[in-house]
Formats: sequence, structure tokens, C-alpha cells
Amino acid sequence: MQSDLELVVAATAPDGPTAELFAGILRDAGIAAEVRGGALVDTWAMSQKAMGLLGVEVRVPRARLAEARRILDEAGMFAAEEPELDARPPDESASEPGARASSGFGSETRRLLVLELVAVVLLAFVPGWYGAVADHVWPHEHVSRTFIEFESGMFLVCLSEVAVVLAFVARSSEGMAAFGLTRPRWIADPLIGIAGFSVVAPLLLTLPKLFPSSSPGPHARPEGAIEVALLVLSLGFSAFSEELIARGYLVTRLERLLRSRAASLVVSAALFASWHAYQGPDGVLRTFAFGLVLGGLFVGLRRLWPLVVLHAAWNLVVAYA
Repeated sequence: MQSDLELVVAATAPDGPTAELFAGILRDAGIAAEVRGGALVDTWAMSQKAMGLLGVEVRVPRARLAEARRILDEAGMFAAEEPELDARPPDESASEPGARASSGFGSETRRLLVLELVAVVLLAFVPGWYGAVADHVWPHEHVSRTFIEFESGMFLVCLSEVAVVLAFVARSSEGMAAFGLTRPRWIADPLIGIAGFSVVAPLLLTLPKLFPSSSPGPHARPEGAIEVALLVLSLGFSAFSEELIARGYLVTRLERLLRSRAASLVVSAALFASWHAYQGPDGVLRTFAFGLVLGGLFVGLRRLWPLVVLHAAWNLVVAYA
């Protein structure tokens, strides 16, 4: 283990999860990175930015400082300015023939991440695409199922998706918090989600309809207290599943692979919208806009739980209002 004198600040971040994301990018490039500054871990990132409190540090060996900052810059991140005293030239051996190329990712790491991403897309999105086609080819099939049959089937599908994605998250070098899986705040998270819903829902509902309705029709409705409770649980877990995959996993992975936060938001929102192709063209466009909003909130908050509350409320409006 290197001493503190050998480690210097390569970047600062608004919260612990973002710092772990920076550190993961550097580790994949072969640079030992440590996260320091626990005082600001798990505080609300947007408020920190507003107050200028960027206190979680990512430290690297002094000899790799310039290389680390360049990698973060190429990845679309912002490296902190360090005093001239610490900004010593990197070890000249880093530029010698045979030294490790610092493209931001080793080719093997990139290949594995791409394969992992493809596996998640095949597992999570292909069944949804098939379901969208099936709903229009056999439009009355889903209506013939009982409410419990329909919701139980959806729950099992979501459960399998969540299990696989959590397995990938658990084996990653970033840690769970980098994917938004932080400790829930039982008061703040619901309040943020409800506040976001109160702003976003009216805007989405007022979007003009550009295409004739192609929805296959309503699903079975709950009857009785047990089915209503099952509905609440199903909508909540479905929202968690979609947020974990579309925001927590996809945005985080695409940020690293595409090295562009904007591109990661657009691609993840497009995949999220394709998930809802059964809602027809207008539903896809509306869901794409919803995905962009949720992605932007995730980038600012780096927490999934407020988005799950917002998403669950929106699911209720779309499916059963």
C-alpha cells in the first residue's frame, strides 16, 4: 500500500458514488485509485454543486497524475485543479515503448463490459419487444388473463432481470453506490419522488398526440383488497426494475463505454422507450422524454430511490388512471 505522501488528488466529486465511478474508470486503465473524503458521502449531489461543496477526492500515485486527469477528461469527467506543488511531471517511463497505453480502458475490460451490456439488453429488452409485437398480433390475449396471472407473470420477469443485473453490479469494481443503490432515505426520497412526479406528470400528459392510438386495450383490473395490494407491490417492483436497468445500470455503463454523459442519457432513454413499444408511437415518444428526465435526475442525484417513487406513480397513471 502506498503512503499518503505518494497519493495526490486527481479529481473531486460531489458525492461518494460519483467518486467511485471516477475511480473505477482509472482502475480499468491500470491506475491505482483511492476515494477519500467520507464526510460528503451520500449527501445530495445537486445541493452540493449549488453550494460548491466538492469534497470527495479521488487520489492516484503522483507519477500517474497527468495520465489520470487526461483519462477523466477524455471520459467527459472534470478533474480537479491541483496546486502546482503536486503537479509534478509524470514518470518518464510512462511514455517509453512498452508502457501501458492509457486509452481509458484496457481492450479486455472494454470487451467484457460490452458483452455484459449486450447480455443485459438481450435479457431485459428483447422480451419486451416480443411482448409489444404479441400485443398487436394477438390483441385480446392479455385481456383473457386474470389480474393475478398477469401481475404474477410480470413480477417473475422483473425478478429475473433484477437478479442478473444485481449480479453484474456486485462483481463490478465501482461498488453498489455508483449504480444508485445507496441507503434509502425514508422521508427525503419519497418527497423528492413525489415532487418530481407533480412536475413531470402534467407536462407528459399534455404532450400532443401525433399518431392514431394503437394500444391493444386495457389490462385486467384489480378487484378486492388483496389484488389492490398486489397492484401496489407490482408497480413498485416494476419501477425499481426499470430504474435499476435503464438508469442505474445503463447510464453508468454507457458513461464509461461512450465517454459521454449526454450520449449515455440519449441511448438509455431510447432503449427505455423501446421497452414500451406496446404503447404505440405516441407512447414511445412520451416514454423517451420521460427517460431523458429520469436520466438527468439520476446523473444529478446518483440515487435510484427517488426515481423509483416517481416512476411507480407514473406507472399507476399510465396503466390504470
